[in-house]
Amino acid sequence: MFAASLKDRCGTKQLTLEEKEAIEVELKGARNRVRPSVTVPVWFHVINKGLGFSNGDVSDTMIRAQMRVLNESFSGATGGAGTGIGFELAGITRTTNAE
Repeated sequence: MFAASLKDRCGTKQLTLEEKEAIEVELKGARNRVRPSVTVPVWFHVINKGLGFSNGDVSDTMIRAQMRVLNESFSGATGGAGTGIGFELAGITRTTNAE
């Protein structure tokens, strides 16, 4: 009885075509990646006029996404040869200059 109820609750998710294609792209990129032998510390210095993107304020999420793109590009995951160079976010500073 337990096995039957467990079977009724479990199942494999059917992927959409878009999900399958995204997985294929990720797997293809993973095959071409080169692990970094050199890691460069990166600081982001955000200077804005005030809060909000329209004032030049860039979110931590956007900065981390940019770091991901940078590392994927230099690793060869998005095409081209891997360089052996990686980047690590060392920190973020923020300065508001309303003038």
